[in-house]
Amino acid sequence: MEHNRTLSIIKDRKAEKFFIFGGFIVVSVALGFMFLSSQQSRATIPSGGKQVEVEQVSYRLYESSNGINPGSPLANTNTAATLPKVGADFRLRVGLQNKSPYFKKLAEFGSGNEHNCAIM
Repeated sequence: MEHNRTLSIIKDRKAEKFFIFGGFIVVSVALGFMFLSSQQSRATIPSGGKQVEVEQVSYRLYESSNGINPGSPLANTNTAATLPKVGADFRLRVGLQNKSPYFKKLAEFGSGNEHNCAIM
């Protein structure tokens, strides 16, 4: 009888260690997934047959206009804005910084007018 009780205690301790270890693994995987999935997307500009990386450094929201220039600013640079009404049109200007050595060389020595931008 004493032998069965000892075996039962040993089994309970092994099960407890197993569940603690399993819980640790589950929490670690969940935290790793949250960290990896929260990474920002990368912005690239096609240039010379390559995708060169750029980084957003500023933004500003403006009222919409029918001309080339935007309307009045809705807020300061890098500041959230409130639209005048729900569904109102607006313009967004984004300042980008070059993060690619290839693009710097192309700007120095290359030519061309391809200025398309894509957020990836």
